[in-house]
Amino acid sequence: SRRAMDIEGLGESIVNVLVDQVGIKSIANIYRLGPIVWDWTVSNRPNTCVSDFFPGPSKKRELFNALRIGLSRLRLSESAAINELTSIDRDSNNELAAQLELMALASLPKTNEIEPENNKVVRLGEKSARKLLAEIERSKNAHLERFVFALGIRHVGEAVAKQIAREMRTFEAIRTQNWMALASKKDAVKKENAKRKRKGEEILSEPLSGIGKEIFLSLHVFFNDEHNQQIVRDLFDAGVHVERVGQRESGKNLPLSGKSFLFTGALTEMTREQAERAVKAAGGEILGDVSTSLDFLVVGDKPGGKLEKASKLGVKRLSEKEFLRLVRNEE
Repeated sequence: SRRAMDIEGLGESIVNVLVDQVGIKSIANIYRLGPIVWDWTVSNRPNTCVSDFFPGPSKKRELFNALRIGLSRLRLSESAAINELTSIDRDSNNELAAQLELMALASLPKTNEIEPENNKVVRLGEKSARKLLAEIERSKNAHLERFVFALGIRHVGEAVAKQIAREMRTFEAIRTQNWMALASKKDAVKKENAKRKRKGEEILSEPLSGIGKEIFLSLHVFFNDEHNQQIVRDLFDAGVHVERVGQRESGKNLPLSGKSFLFTGALTEMTREQAERAVKAAGGEILGDVSTSLDFLVVGDKPGGKLEKASKLGVKRLSEKEFLRLVRNEE
């Protein structure tokens, strides 16, 4: 989905066109959208002239002029039919190929609906097509939780995908995890914790706390399905890179990368809001509640119930001074 992979311009209407008319079948196809739309255009509009894709004043646009120049170098004109362009060596003429793909995408309908006022189909247009292709390219550097959500695994919504990403850290760990074995381990930990709670002992950390058996089963089924494995391979072949939790595009080794924090009690040297901003600026993450996913609980003056819960879960506690040294990357 657009929201899952954070692709601006890939709304429901154009997705419906791509699925219903062009035949897009998986998320991996989005990352080959230009070639796929061009192939579809060749198959469905073979006798259409290039100039017919640019009716009226749009012939003066940058794309049309670039195409005209590119075609003239191959001794072809804008009056050439689409099927005359299939013999072009795309590797040797990759700039022209990219322009043809953009032309084909721009000519697609924005929606499956026809405007009732003039009974015409509204095209996507060059500007929107350029923006969409640029956004698709940008989204190839995917956040782990968004990538997991975008795979469409049954029962794995945004919140669950985020929790899995936070605990597993990398897609390779998620892909290769023995999910049924982890579910059994989770059950064993829960039984052990029930005994420890009765004895007043410190409880063990439970893997993926709050996630039920049916989700573990869905993950097991998904990652053991050959079709799904192929989709993942296709995504990587298309250039998608999944960032590990805490990874930054700048490549800087931020002091709190991949670490999660929560605060309880009053701080003396900064406000809670300032402390949370400092965590995020240093590459860390602020969680909404105490859980086994939490790395650090920062304890200020007069802490609340979070401290007791963190103690039971074995979450590491930091004083304000310890937190400041950590966020400032001081030894």
